[in-house]
Amino acid sequence: MSVVELKNVVKLFDSVRAVDGVSLEITTGEFLVILGPSGCGKTTLMRLIAGLEQPTSGEIWIGDRNVAGLPPRMRQIAMVFQSYALYPHMTAYNNIAFPLKAKRKDLNKYERDKKVRAAADMVSIGHLLDRKPRQLSGGERQRVAIARALVTEPMVLLLDEPLSNLDAKLRAAARDELKEFQRRLGITTIFVTHDQVEAMGLGDRIVVMAAGRVQQVGTPQAIYDDPDNTFVATFLGSPSMNLLPDDGYELGFRPEQFLPINRLENKEGVLSLTYHVKRIEYLGSDRLLYGYVDGFPETRLTLAKLPNSHGDTIAVGQSYEFAVRKEVLKYFDKRSGERITMPNGV
Repeated sequence: MSVVELKNVVKLFDSVRAVDGVSLEITTGEFLVILGPSGCGKTTLMRLIAGLEQPTSGEIWIGDRNVAGLPPRMRQIAMVFQSYALYPHMTAYNNIAFPLKAKRKDLNKYERDKKVRAAADMVSIGHLLDRKPRQLSGGERQRVAIARALVTEPMVLLLDEPLSNLDAKLRAAARDELKEFQRRLGITTIFVTHDQVEAMGLGDRIVVMAAGRVQQVGTPQAIYDDPDNTFVATFLGSPSMNLLPDDGYELGFRPEQFLPINRLENKEGVLSLTYHVKRIEYLGSDRLLYGYVDGFPETRLTLAKLPNSHGDTIAVGQSYEFAVRKEVLKYFDKRSGERITMPNGV
């Protein structure tokens, strides 16, 4: 059952199509991630769902209502912003209680207190309620902001890059906490980010956007393994997919699929290439090789990602025979960038 449905939604800012014909269905309890680079339209799309912007055309349904024209407070949604937007002079308790005081005049003091403490316990900050934002860590402030969103018992939780202000170690811990409580509560969640690691780690499905349009929708694995076009292929993945030009099309493969041929047990059905190594990065358990392939210019970098046990004899400035299995190769139309079936004769 879909909780949120967008039907051919368009948003124009003067002549700029910030959102260009987006149609989506988000199901009950789903954690949907909207992923894309800066300026792709992902935050505008979230603001349209929240009611902070109105669509130029198209429909937005939340539950069984077309919410066009409804203000945010009437949409059964709650939103956590990138900055958290906590009131600095208020305690965590009063920050969480604020939307109840504004929206739920029918609640008495006892009922309001019960809801505030329940929301705080959901994100494990019951012991921090008497502190003000300046006395909290970045991760704790994030949890206060989420508890403030949850206290109104929304149908949909909207998260606009809420982890971007945290350092790398805190961000990883916050991802785990966020996914765990979302699963526990079963609340339908829409999460906007430009960070593919967040997208891959959190999303039940990912919506990849560029230039206001949806490029692909699918599970993290499906999008990684089977990108629909060269934008998705090169945007998702760290490092991104290798693309080598050929007549009329480009062939793509992931760096971890590009291996020294002597490391392959079965050498049948492979594309063999002479690989010149220009630079090596050691990444703990892996090493990343930067180089180029015979027949292609040196400016066309090709990457290989090897376990350290595979790369112990590889040296900078040397050439090696590398191979990729033909069954994993992806083919893209050179002009449109769209995925195509395997060309005849390949």
